[in-house]
Amino acid sequence: MKLPESLFSRLFLAYLPFMVYPYGFFKAGVAALWIVVFLWITVAFFWFTRRIFPDRSLKCAFFLWLIVWAQAVWTLTKLPPYWIVSVFFLAPVSFLEDTVKPGHVRVFSRQVPKYFFERALAGIGFAGFVMLLALVRGVGEKHLGIHAFEQPAGMLLVIAAVAFLWKNQPYQGRR
Repeated sequence: MKLPESLFSRLFLAYLPFMVYPYGFFKAGVAALWIVVFLWITVAFFWFTRRIFPDRSLKCAFFLWLIVWAQAVWTLTKLPPYWIVSVFFLAPVSFLEDTVKPGHVRVFSRQVPKYFFERALAGIGFAGFVMLLALVRGVGEKHLGIHAFEQPAGMLLVIAAVAFLWKNQPYQGRR
């Protein structure tokens, strides 16, 4: 299975577990921030320790890392482990590819800030996307009385509208 490379597709896939959670605006924001922080910890951990793992065991180590943390957080906080799916979909696309060979990267090299800046933007974008859809869900349910937003199908309709508007933006110097 090959993960999509576009940020919007990955944000959409990472948002899917939030359709199951019956969270309001505040709890959705806290869960999104937890996911983003854990994503950053995971990326940093595997960035600096990737050379330790043999090529064939890196994927197994990554999935074991996710499973253990999902179980631990579920046991300690009673947060259902659906959140780990969001972390998986937000992980960099090239993270687990076989063609990427770990090279010697110094901690203070120029590659590190660029790589982590891109991950930081993806995390902030995900948190903003979750907060926007939680706000739409809250306004639609409470103030407008639209009960379709209580179900995942209503949120899929909102996401489809956002994707349509994003794809059909006015002319912005297209390439």
